[in-house]
Amino acid sequence: MKATLGRIVLIFWALSALTATTATAAAPSPTAVTATTTAASDWHVGLNLRTDLGSHPIRLDGGVRLGTWDLVAVADIMAWTDGQMDTDFMAFRRGDSGWATMVGWRWTRISLGDSAQSQQKLLLGVGGDLPDLSASIRASWGMELAAVLVKHGGGLPTESLSFASARHYIDLLNFGMFVRIEFWRGW
Repeated sequence: MKATLGRIVLIFWALSALTATTATAAAPSPTAVTATTTAASDWHVGLNLRTDLGSHPIRLDGGVRLGTWDLVAVADIMAWTDGQMDTDFMAFRRGDSGWATMVGWRWTRISLGDSAQSQQKLLLGVGGDLPDLSASIRASWGMELAAVLVKHGGGLPTESLSFASARHYIDLLNFGMFVRIEFWRGW
């Protein structure tokens, strides 16, 4: 598992370096919202709309953007519907072109009768800014890989990510897309 995590971190590092290099070399599009057109530091709150089946489609997010870094926490507002709750903590590193690499952590709690199972997931992804919707509302789009590193509790055996065979990992890797629409204010 350590070798697998090492490969995942190496891939993320390479994507991050590529994004930073591409961002400085590429000319910004006149229609793209870039880090230079918004405040260098701001706070934001908004909707996180998702396509993947591993989490609820509508969630709330909020955070702060500090220069090229965007730190975001995401709360699951639909947990009451089925007993599954996801909480994300993500860090986006933005380049001048508006593209960003993302790394994060998702804790999932799934109710199973009188007990619950917890899942710890590593998040890796890329994203980009979309055109501003208004002077104080912006949008971004992204893709992510959510890798379940370990699941435990609920009276079930503990299971961790393994690449020994497809049976070991096929249900533990989820790809998804998301759109973030957020209200923001600089300081």
